[in-house]
Amino acid sequence: MMPSLACAAEPTEKFSLNLPAGFEANIYAKLNSMPRMMAFDLEGNLFVTSAKSNNVMMLTDKNLDGVAEAPRLIAKDLNTPHGLAFLDDTLLIANQSGVVKLTKENGSWSTPKPFISNLPSGGHTLKTIKIGPDNHLYLNVGSSCNVCNESDPTRATILRYTKEGKPAGALAVVGRHTALPPIWASGLRNSQGFAWHP
Repeated sequence: MMPSLACAAEPTEKFSLNLPAGFEANIYAKLNSMPRMMAFDLEGNLFVTSAKSNNVMMLTDKNLDGVAEAPRLIAKDLNTPHGLAFLDDTLLIANQSGVVKLTKENGSWSTPKPFISNLPSGGHTLKTIKIGPDNHLYLNVGSSCNVCNESDPTRATILRYTKEGKPAGALAVVGRHTALPPIWASGLRNSQGFAWHP
């Protein structure tokens, strides 16, 4: 007897949302490029990464009708982009092997420039970047496998950097004169989502 696979049937019912009283929902944008992460800039524009298409798009709603106009391509030819974070008018994009930055100049976004480089890639590749309450950058690095002993100490971690992109993982030690390593937390297989308790 040969084993076989069956595909799931198409859903016969429409998907519905249960919203709290006073809330409404509508489709803001339809994106066919498998969007991953989102972030708003100070002007209310929504930026979206596509790890599959290796780009970042910007969505605007200039007429305030609750529906975005056509997406605008902000960055292309990236390396599996995932997380986004804003430092004023600087957009940070977490790629598979590092972080790039774009700056806003005269209303237009610059081409991506390296910001944090040489992060391990492969395995759990997607990286999330966030700004913590201490104004430092936090970046996850997933493990290279599901069950193994990692040879790279930066795998399965959350790394911490200054806003200038300098490693700042551990707390400062009195009398220490060497650069701090970037590792802030370890033993985290693939921490794509993280947040701070108020």
